[in-house]
Amino acid sequence: MRSVLNCLALLVCLAASPLAMADEEGSALATAKQLLDAFNRHDPAAMAALVADDFELFYVDESGKAALGAKGPDDLRTQMTGYFASRPTVRSVIEGSVDGPRFASFRERAISIRDGMQRSASSLAVYEVVDGKVLRVWYYPAEAPRSEPVDGEEAAAAE
Repeated sequence: MRSVLNCLALLVCLAASPLAMADEEGSALATAKQLLDAFNRHDPAAMAALVADDFELFYVDESGKAALGAKGPDDLRTQMTGYFASRPTVRSVIEGSVDGPRFASFRERAISIRDGMQRSASSLAVYEVVDGKVLRVWYYPAEAPRSEPVDGEEAAAAE
């Protein structure tokens, strides 16, 4: 009986822990979603406001080596301005996530429409959040590419 009570006490403690509060505001995932929302609005200034002064964005290649893609909010803002200009229909969605107080990981699917076709690919993303700001992001190689025709209304809205 005592071991059952100890197990119940442990479950209560785990349920109240920060790791169990994955969807609460202030979690790493909540901050990452804010950055993704700004991305989907094509708002580089809002994206830059959500990252730390010493922010770093890394792209991990097939061999596991990480290359620095952006450093600091100004660099992120500049790069995203050019990215959105060249991809006016791009948006991203989260497909499954793991959250904690400092790190969030999820599969992010980037979607764009071009020439009447919706194209997408997904990547594993890991966000490190400190004091409510994104400190580091790692994107792993894209996979699961998709290409499918879109209806006339959606294609017209994209152009």
